[in-house]
Amino acid sequence: MFKRQNNIENYLTIFGLIAYAVMLILAVYFYKERTILCDTSTQLFEILNKHSFAIQVQRFGAAITQVFPLTASILGLSLKSVLIAYSVSYIIFYGSVFFIILKVFKNINLAIVLLLFNTMMVRYSFYWVQCEFVQGVVFTLFVFSHYRICTITGSHAQLVLPEFCFLHHYHYLFLSTSCFCHRICFVV
Repeated sequence: MFKRQNNIENYLTIFGLIAYAVMLILAVYFYKERTILCDTSTQLFEILNKHSFAIQVQRFGAAITQVFPLTASILGLSLKSVLIAYSVSYIIFYGSVFFIILKVFKNINLAIVLLLFNTMMVRYSFYWVQCEFVQGVVFTLFVFSHYRICTITGSHAQLVLPEFCFLHHYHYLFLSTSCFCHRICFVV
């Protein structure tokens, strides 16, 4: 059983690397199409103008993906580099959460759900990079996976602070995906 689970994890790692690498290459190639929309360009202008995060309407989850263009801006890179950094930041974030769920939390089921969700949502969210539904699902799957590992290991003390921070700062994302993720609670 353990060998079979290890094989599934290895195959999933390979599929994840391929999927996120392809999305990353496409994000670099189509950086203009992904970053010159109204919402994205407004936030990029705020980042470049203020040299700070562009948090609007208490959407603190956006800070994670704004680290890349903010760093590129502070380093004095060209506008093209800042746009590319912002374009790839979402793919890097989604891929990082996928590998944390798979390798750190060892939750193969939620890793499969996240990989399938990200690849199937490409059609609807690739050019709309600030799709909060996708971000909400990624955050929610991360929290569910963290919750599961904490309940399995019995370390509830580690669970309290991240869950409180998640619900406090990402409540808008959590509420936007609660209908979708409600069924996942019972599957996982």
